[in-house]
Amino acid sequence: MWVGLSDRETGNEVSRLQKFLRAQGDFTYSEITGFYGPATEEAVRRFQSRSGIVSGGNAETTGYGIVGPSTRAKIAEISCGDIYPLPTPKPFPVPIPPANNLPPVIDGVSGPTTLNVGETGTWSVKAHDPESGLLSYIVNWGDSVSSGSGGTVGTAPLSISASQTTTFTHSYSTAGTYKVVFTVTDNNGLKAESSISVQVGNTTELSVTYPKGGENMVAGDPMLIRWTPVVSISVLEIVSTAGNYSFGIYGPKYGNTIPITTGEYTYIVVNTTPAGSYYVRITPTDGSAQAISKTFTINTINQPSITVLSPNGGETWALGQSQTIRWKSNSLAGNVGIYLSYSGGIGGICKIGSAPVSYGSFTFTPTSNTPCSGISQLVPGQYKVRLIADGQSLTSDLGIYDESNSYFKIYSDSTQPSITVLSPNGGENYVLGRDSISIRWSPVLPGVSTIQLVSSKGDRFQLYGQKVSGDPTNVNGYYTYQLPNNLSTIYPDTYQVNLVPADGKPEVRSNKFSIFITHFHRSSIK
Repeated sequence: MWVGLSDRETGNEVSRLQKFLRAQGDFTYSEITGFYGPATEEAVRRFQSRSGIVSGGNAETTGYGIVGPSTRAKIAEISCGDIYPLPTPKPFPVPIPPANNLPPVIDGVSGPTTLNVGETGTWSVKAHDPESGLLSYIVNWGDSVSSGSGGTVGTAPLSISASQTTTFTHSYSTAGTYKVVFTVTDNNGLKAESSISVQVGNTTELSVTYPKGGENMVAGDPMLIRWTPVVSISVLEIVSTAGNYSFGIYGPKYGNTIPITTGEYTYIVVNTTPAGSYYVRITPTDGSAQAISKTFTINTINQPSITVLSPNGGETWALGQSQTIRWKSNSLAGNVGIYLSYSGGIGGICKIGSAPVSYGSFTFTPTSNTPCSGISQLVPGQYKVRLIADGQSLTSDLGIYDESNSYFKIYSDSTQPSITVLSPNGGENYVLGRDSISIRWSPVLPGVSTIQLVSSKGDRFQLYGQKVSGDPTNVNGYYTYQLPNNLSTIYPDTYQVNLVPADGKPEVRSNKFSIFITHFHRSSIK
């Protein structure tokens, strides 16, 4: 049997062959047609190759694609006489196409030239046979779906009319340009071909035209995001060029289920965005390649502020002695009100003056007759400096103000400490197990009965004193302490030296300094 035969000439032998080949998995066409066309020929070739009968040549030279004696014998062997047995028909020669036989003619091919990924298209091919014979069709869609011939194969329903229009449908899962080839074959094996190209997905490369690059933005600024060509976009993201931060601003994960089809989107920069260099990344709905913008900068807004530098906690002031308050400011003009906030009662506020913010400091002499609100006058005790910009509430929890991080002490003459710490005098850095701390005070007398380190957490570590080891009063004016290796004894932190005078006067502390471990490990954002 060979191409062009049908059940009518073979006594239904073609249908039986197709059923046998389908049972073997070689005939994959959707219908048993009873016509030996290209799909049946291709199935016979697969069977012959798989069975070791023949795998090359053609019908005339090797019998490749026709059912000859060897192929019939193999079919009979597999069938065992009961599964679609093929009787041996009386021999007849392979027909030779008449000398005047003409190939089929394709009158036209129509169909879509552009499709979205996953969209189904419909193509039509109009053809006729000059001899009014039967026509069959094969379509290669060009998307490399395996079918034994490098493409998707489809055979149109047979027709006995001389002219016919046949339609096919197909969809593509990947964007790209595909060549669709239509092959029409008559019952003598003569063929005609025609093709059409289809672009799936974006027809031009997607690009982000805004931001254009180099923009500087802050919180509250509108950011125009625009792309070309105008395709459907499902996800918009802003990505840090450092690779350590990104966030989505539009997409299903962020509550936006409808794609953007207008070609642009305006985003308002939020104040939680870290300062840095960024680019926009957009994702098309059809799954084609993403696109990114040029880089731009998002900056933090310079909010007006003021910060107390000193006294900032732990200092001691004496009534009647001149003192200086220092601060720093940012984007702030005008005057600042200067107050002392008393720890001994609610509303203990003493206004001690005002000064232009730009001065950065204010000097005054605390006295017992300094007027206060909530207490009758400035009394010895613990205080914080509070700085409040013009126009802000006295006890403002909002707006522009700052106060000392912790309390400092104000003493009267009678409670003034009898000694002063000379060193450490603040800002030093010491390393555990390596450095020693040189502690000095003045005057040498009356001497010191206790020497302690006090951490920022309030823990006290006794270095010297009668209560612990029976040490005598230190009247040398200095003491050297070697820092240990053992972290359980002294841990890394900010500390002050605390001295207890031997004459019973108030304790006195140094300014703050730091104790570290030997090595530092600074992690980076990833």
